[in-house]
Amino acid sequence: MELIFLGTGAGVPSKGRNVSAIALTMLNERNSIWLFDCGEATQHQILRSSIKLSKLEKNFYHTFAWRSYFWLTRFA
Repeated sequence: MELIFLGTGAGVPSKGRNVSAIALTMLNERNSIWLFDCGEATQHQILRSSIKLSKLEKNFYHTFAWRSYFWLTRFA
């Protein structure tokens, strides 16, 4: 189990520090990845990371925005 911080710059996002997003990788335990609190442009951070979108199982949001839904539908 591993936590990957995809974004920690919610107050002042930049290319290197995206808005908040955390990935919990459970590849040995469940062979899956869960995303928590994905902000805008998280898909760009995922593409720069070692995360495999095919392993993405669940997404958890504290608030829901339609823009989040639209980028997620690309991976469904």
